[in-house]
Amino acid sequence: MRKYQSIFTYLLLFLSLSLLLKFFGLISISSGEIFSYALIFYGISDVYLSLGRNRKYSLFFGTIFFLTGILIYVLNNFLVFWRPTLLFPTLLFIPGIAYLMLYLDNSSNKKFIVIGTILVSVGFIATIINGQFNFSSFYISLLKVATFYWQIVLLIVIILILISFDEKK
Repeated sequence: MRKYQSIFTYLLLFLSLSLLLKFFGLISISSGEIFSYALIFYGISDVYLSLGRNRKYSLFFGTIFFLTGILIYVLNNFLVFWRPTLLFPTLLFIPGIAYLMLYLDNSSNKKFIVIGTILVSVGFIATIINGQFNFSSFYISLLKVATFYWQIVLLIVIILILISFDEKK
């Protein structure tokens, strides 16, 4: 329980500091972006602390929070034309990936891989049917994002190190 209290403490500290810096005009960041960072931070922390510890609900919802944070971040920072036709596939992809995470944590429970695969596949098919997916543009965009936002990967590593030090106490 102490580990989760530390996550909430770090999360509240991050939110408070971000909002305070925004209030005084020291950073120019939208509230939606702060919220997305908070969801990403909480999701990564929750998933990290849940893996291998038989905490299915925490792992499932941590994955959902993380992916929702990523989605909000992408919508706020990139020229993405969000169409209502993308809502249905998104609502299938996110829990589908969360079920796949549950399977990765406990590979003896085959129902998680079946549910996850079905949800992701139906979401992928719905995306293709709506004409919203192109492999080449996806990979080009993914490469541009990875090279531009390498700092986020560094931030994730720092968060995991902080949590692992706190875990040893």
